[in-house]
Amino acid sequence: MILCLKERTIHFHIASAIQKMGVCNKTAAAVQAALSGMF
Repeated sequence: MILCLKERTIHFHIASAIQKMGVCNKTAAAVQAALSGMF
């Protein structure tokens, strides 16, 4: 499925998730999400 989202929107949501998870980058967010069973 292709979504019509701007790159800025994607970066905003990634930054928001990183901040809410209390990590410092996308890699740490992915690891934290995997460890907590988010995906």
